[in-house]
Amino acid sequence: MRQWKRYPKYKDSGVEWLGEIPEGWGVKRIKLASPIINEKIDLVNQNFQYIALENIESWTGRFKESNSEIQPESLVNIFCKNNVLFGKLRPYLAKVYHTSNNGVCSSEFFVLKPKDITPNYLFEYLLNREFIDIINSSTYGAKMPRANWDFFGDQLISIPPLPEQTAIASFLDRKTARIDILIEKKQRQIELLQEKRAALISQAVTKGLDPTVPMKDSGVPWLGEVPEHWEINPLKLISSIIPGQSPHESTYNLDGTGAILINGPAEYSEDDFGQTRALKWTTDPKKWAPKNCLLFCLRGSTTGRLNISHSKVSIGRGVAAIVAKESQQYINNCFISARNYLLGTANGSTFPSITSELLENLQFPLPPEKEQVDICNYLFKQKEIIDSINLKLNLSIETLKKYRSALISAAVTGKIDVRETIPTHQEAQS
Repeated sequence: MRQWKRYPKYKDSGVEWLGEIPEGWGVKRIKLASPIINEKIDLVNQNFQYIALENIESWTGRFKESNSEIQPESLVNIFCKNNVLFGKLRPYLAKVYHTSNNGVCSSEFFVLKPKDITPNYLFEYLLNREFIDIINSSTYGAKMPRANWDFFGDQLISIPPLPEQTAIASFLDRKTARIDILIEKKQRQIELLQEKRAALISQAVTKGLDPTVPMKDSGVPWLGEVPEHWEINPLKLISSIIPGQSPHESTYNLDGTGAILINGPAEYSEDDFGQTRALKWTTDPKKWAPKNCLLFCLRGSTTGRLNISHSKVSIGRGVAAIVAKESQQYINNCFISARNYLLGTANGSTFPSITSELLENLQFPLPPEKEQVDICNYLFKQKEIIDSINLKLNLSIETLKKYRSALISAAVTGKIDVRETIPTHQEAQS
């Protein structure tokens, strides 16, 4: 923040976390500066735009289309153009939206009608991380903790003169837009790296590492041509496949005795080959799978997800454990290459599922053992290179997000003076 000048004079705001604010600024409770609108309507047979919590991106306030169909509540909040929505559920805090038209939204939003404050400035202020932390600390409820309007509305907000509110909002709009573009570019680089890794894996496990060897038609759709000297075998001949069978609930525990329980497709980490999470354990020996086997999700929204068991696990229905007879790592890599084909054969669109029979009979390429080792070593080295680049990109993204958050906080609390900032020619053109 050192590149920005400070205001000439400051005064005590009377609010501990705000500290000093510029002379000429005031403070007012949110409920007075921007009262809540509590108008509700039954959405049945009504043709309104509906905004759910999932539609608002955390920390940026950008609207995004949902990847899945959202079922609106029957009673929803009404909002108007230039209202500000604030998501009150703790898991969804930092979801703030400046409305550009009339519509309806989830009842889990506070709908605010700015009165003594501009909508743009209020929008930026509510994205201030320090403010979010205060609201977060007040949330209540065991299952879905949420903010309370009495507490939220009583919070004091710093209020600059109206021209300064406009200048601050304009400044932040320009600067955060540039930061967001940089973040998006880096996130796209990460996506491209993951695509490159998947392509490297597919090439290596289906074509080998020697481009000069004679090839043959495998007769398998997802494989195409493979090296002439490779074998093609169904998975059931080269691996042991352990189908899941849910243990009895009376054997569940949280004290770590028995085996980790993977009792359905939802209990999977976000990334391929993520380790299974120890949510529950079971002492029922039914369908225990060994350490370091491959877990494959057969149904539901996580169909095709892969995990490695880092200890003995008990698997429920919808999960299969695959224990390779030769190289487990080679089979794991084959599954990444075969997954798209498997997903294409899944039955059902809303709840896709892959049958155990299809999995057992899926044809896999099998090079000689030395080639399996060479392929795995090559892919491991490529993964290390890609992971190293990913780490740097993710660190850069986190730094940009922290800078974005700090810039908002400094501007809306008056720690920096942005009144005289003028967009550069390049910013004005973008």
